[in-house]
Amino acid sequence: MIIYLVRHAVANYISLTPYNVLPGPPLSEEGMAEASAAANVVQHCGIQRVISSPMRRCVMTADPICARLNLDLVLVDDIGEVQPGEKRTEMALRMLRATLSHGSVSALALVSHAAPLEELIRTLTSSQLTLPQPDSRGTRIGTGHV
Repeated sequence: MIIYLVRHAVANYISLTPYNVLPGPPLSEEGMAEASAAANVVQHCGIQRVISSPMRRCVMTADPICARLNLDLVLVDDIGEVQPGEKRTEMALRMLRATLSHGSVSALALVSHAAPLEELIRTLTSSQLTLPQPDSRGTRIGTGHV
């Protein structure tokens, strides 16, 4: 299985909606453009299923991908945002469980959040990875990146 990991696009951080509580903030205008760009990146990759965190910023990132590929979006709680007090190993386990439960397709797009995606990458590569330095928010995977 080929897995395309997509971090949600730029959220509207000035929204009064709590970041880690459903539904979470929506995308900003910049984020909407990033989501469209992500759809352009994966449009010819043979993706058969798109799964997403239920957080609004992930759903709004996944929607243009689904529209471009003519696929229905599948919401998966296990690929949601890191929760207060959650251990890295717990996060990695839920991300891996979610990914493997969709192993019946040959190409999967997984739309999630920086920390869970980073833990999934660490798990899949046995921590043999090099990520960029953290940005101002402490994340190593850019918004809207595939």
